[in-house]
Formats: sequence, C-alpha cells, structure tokens
Amino acid sequence: MSYITFIASDLPMGDVENPYVKQLSINEALAINADVPGFLLDSAEIDRDDTSVILWVDSEDGLGDIRIKSGTLADFLSDNGFLPVTNLQYFSSLEWQYTEKRAKRLISLIREHLKKADAAEIWHIWLGTEVGERKQEVRGRYVHADELIPDDFEKMVIGGLYDCIAVRRA
Repeated sequence: MSYITFIASDLPMGDVENPYVKQLSINEALAINADVPGFLLDSAEIDRDDTSVILWVDSEDGLGDIRIKSGTLADFLSDNGFLPVTNLQYFSSLEWQYTEKRAKRLISLIREHLKKADAAEIWHIWLGTEVGERKQEVRGRYVHADELIPDDFEKMVIGGLYDCIAVRRA
C-alpha cells in the first residue's frame, strides 16, 4: 500500500488549498494554452465545461505543496483494520512533499491553529494490507508548539523515526 499523512486535533482545522494546483475544464485549459490530450478533445461524452476534468499544475515542484482537507477518522483506516490511536476527534488529510520551506510553513499553520485548539497530532503511517507489513506500536514525538522544528518533519517523513508528532499549545 502506501503512507498516508493526516492531522488530528481537538478542533477542526481549516482547509488549505495548494495554490499551484487547479482543476480545469477542457475549455479553460485550452484558454490558457495548456496541453490537452487528444482523447479528451475527441470525446463526445465529456462535458467540455466540466471543471473537474483536468488537474493542472504550473510546475512539478508545485504538485508537492501543502494541501489540508477536512476528513474523518475512517478515511485513514488501513485495509488490515489498523486505526491510529488518538483521543482527538477532528481529522484532516495532509498532502505534501517534505522540503524545509514547506515544513516551516506547516509549522506556522499548526501554531496558528493552536491559538484556538489545545492539541494537534501529525500522523504519517503505513496503510498496509499484509500482516507484519506495519508495526502496530506507535513511535511518537511530543512537543510544545514553540519547540516544533522542520527537522521533526524530516525525521518523520524521510527518516521514518516517528509515526506521530503530538503538538500541544505552548
């Protein structure tokens, strides 16, 4: 399967859209001179004004920018039934590719959220299907918001040292 990253909190976290990614209709894509595959142009069944037909990004690097979207705990249930263990009741998906710059922005978003909320957990877990594919124990890091640094996310996402970074309001 794959890794999934999400945020749990005691209050809903606002959605954050990736500013480099847009959904376009065929006609909108043509208007900005984007390449549109021939099978889309030739299809009589696709509505050329449907704004969910094409996912457009201005650069490959932009595809990895931060996107946060509200969800439910069930969205993060693995095929083998493993659910992350948390007492927090609000969940959001977190889509991103780690860079130090993005980690700094994520820290800013979390700190802003924790001005109202008491806690947030950032999870990065394996959603495997085979027994033994994913250890059941959670490896966590516990910090106050003012102690959170980009290296924490690098160790979680790239180094695999943590499954969860639990952040409390300072």
